[in-house]
Formats: sequence, structure tokens, C-alpha cells
Amino acid sequence: MTAAKKFVILALVSCVSTAAPCVGSSAGLRAATCAAWQEFYDSTFAHATGCVGTRDAPCSCTEGVRCNATDITAITLGQINLTGTIPESIGRIVGLEVLELGFNALVGTVPASLRQLQSLRAVVFANNSLGGRIPDFDFAAWVARRGFCAFGGGANRFCTPLPAGATAICTNVWGPVVTNGTCAPTPAPRTGDGSMRR
Repeated sequence: MTAAKKFVILALVSCVSTAAPCVGSSAGLRAATCAAWQEFYDSTFAHATGCVGTRDAPCSCTEGVRCNATDITAITLGQINLTGTIPESIGRIVGLEVLELGFNALVGTVPASLRQLQSLRAVVFANNSLGGRIPDFDFAAWVARRGFCAFGGGANRFCTPLPAGATAICTNVWGPVVTNGTCAPTPAPRTGDGSMRR
């Protein structure tokens, strides 16, 4: 084997295994769940005021993360100043039932990968700066599971039309799901120009 081939193989192996295993009370989590949490943490926790230091131990964040033996079942991290974008990899947390990220400063779009989560029954993205198209969740199944969702309020601007069933289950308790008619993500607000006033 040539030195160039060895280098390529080593480079591929290092790309595949960049995530460290979870530790402590999170050591039993599936590797995919641990890696998805780490990517979420790296993408959103730069200015967070809660659950700081839980990158490799999400289950130690007892006020915002609920786990079972192998998976994260709930992420409830509202009002802790999360910033950045929600990565698509969050859809690899297969046991996720509740995702509550309201009242933060998240930008970008709601990951379409969340549609594949069979246990998901509640999402709250209200009062962020999200945009684009709301994924076509199985809202009818959420009704059967006594689900809940909130997308409105803040600087969120989602495009129309809203997915079928969204208006039947999604509450506007924190303001309407304001639409901008386009499917471009809402740009990050500029600081100092008053665009974050609510």
C-alpha cells in the first residue's frame, strides 16, 4: 500500500470518529445519540447560560435534558440564550419525544430530520429567529399522542403554506406563526440596530 493510500485511509477514519464518547451518567447513550448531542452543543451553546459543560455528558444537565438508559428523550432548553443553528444531526436522537428550544436566539431553519423521529410529540421553537419551511411533521399522530407545538412569536418568519395539520395542533400562545412567503432562512439579526426588540 502506498503512503498516499495510507494517508487517505487514516484521514477517512479520523473524519468518521471525531466525536468523543459520552461519559458519566451519559456513558450508556447510543453513539449516534451522543454524537448528535455533541454537534447540537457545539452549534448552539456558545453563549448559553444553562447546562454549560455538558458536551460529553448531556444527561448531567438535569434541568434541561431527560434520558433513559440508551437515549435522550427530552431536551427542554428554553430561555438559556442558545445561539446559532440547530444541526440536522439532531434527527439521530431516535428516542427524542420533546424538543423545547423556545425563547432563545436560534437562527436558520427547523431541521427536516426531525420528521423521522417516531416518538417526537412536542416541539417548541417560539420566540427565536428561525425561518424557512416548517417540516411536514405527522401532526395527526401528534394529536393521538397528545402532542404540542409552538412556532410563532419573536422574529420567527416561516414560509407558506404551513404543513397540513399544523394549524390544528400548533398553538400561537407566544404570537402568530408569521410567514414571509419565501423559503429562505431568516437572516441573523444585526446587533445594535434594534432588530432584536420584542
